[in-house]
Amino acid sequence: MQDIVCIIPACNEAATIFDVASQCGRYGDVVVVDDCSEDATAELAKQAGAVVLRLPFRMGAWNATQAGMHFAKRFSYRYVVTLDADEQHNPDDIPSLLNAAERQSNHSVIIGNDVSRGSVGRKMAWTFFRWLTALPCADLTSGYRVYDQSALDIVLCRKATLCEYQDVGILMLLKKNGVVFQEVAITMRPRKNGGSRVFSSWGKVATYLMKTVVVSLVSHLDVAETRLDDWRVYDEH
Repeated sequence: MQDIVCIIPACNEAATIFDVASQCGRYGDVVVVDDCSEDATAELAKQAGAVVLRLPFRMGAWNATQAGMHFAKRFSYRYVVTLDADEQHNPDDIPSLLNAAERQSNHSVIIGNDVSRGSVGRKMAWTFFRWLTALPCADLTSGYRVYDQSALDIVLCRKATLCEYQDVGILMLLKKNGVVFQEVAITMRPRKNGGSRVFSSWGKVATYLMKTVVVSLVSHLDVAETRLDDWRVYDEH
């Protein structure tokens, strides 16, 4: 069994991907999932020593992350670290997240928490979703996480591919399957390029709220117990 792999979904991140992948390489293997970039993202990631998976068409951040997770499952990594390609997530926080994972029992997810970064819209969304879902997390939208092998099986099940599950939806799915969450304080850095796809305007915040409310309500209505073994994990060899 191999130990650690860092999964980095990337779309047009040529400005930052070399540095991010290089820094992650100090702590484990690195897989960059190129989500149909139109710049030199893939080439620069390879130069940094990463394995590059190129998607045939643009799938979005969560599905790109899942593609990297399939790679991790196939090669039996003990821990999967997910982080962004835009340098907001500092790779030097990886040891702190992994130390927390080592202290947990099996079936756990560690979340890098920086609630201070939240805009007014983001903090309103967090408060609303904590009330709606009873999720035991302060930072509901952080993609900086460590998944152990059992948690990985859950996020690779068929149900997790139905929509953009990066944030609240995937946390609800994990909670429903008995996963323990732990948050570790980190400091996210300012973006060098682009902006948040969800919290860049009140209109996008409202759209995100509505979509996630639907996911939350569907989850609450799904009262039938579904065994994880009945969900086919895509792990074709």
